[in-house]
Amino acid sequence: MAILTTRNFHWVGGPLDGTYTGVDAIRDVGKIHEGPGADEGSVGQVEEASNPEGASVTANVAFEGKQPIRVPYMLTYRDARIVSETWQINAKPAKTGY
Repeated sequence: MAILTTRNFHWVGGPLDGTYTGVDAIRDVGKIHEGPGADEGSVGQVEEASNPEGASVTANVAFEGKQPIRVPYMLTYRDARIVSETWQINAKPAKTGY
């Protein structure tokens, strides 16, 4: 099995929509704090799934600030390295209140 070294960051929806590959591109996405003004975050409903080929961790994340943002979040690991990270704007939050 080849070791995956490319880390992909996927932002689905909103002003950052797109796929970013490589450390420099991903670092630039960190400018989110300059955008909607998300001041504080909370994490709920974390789940992990794994098998011998890798693992995934998902969570429901809520950012509060000038504009509340709800996002499902997923990390995918292979060989103990993050190979993919996905944040998706949730236009209609679940009734569970995350």
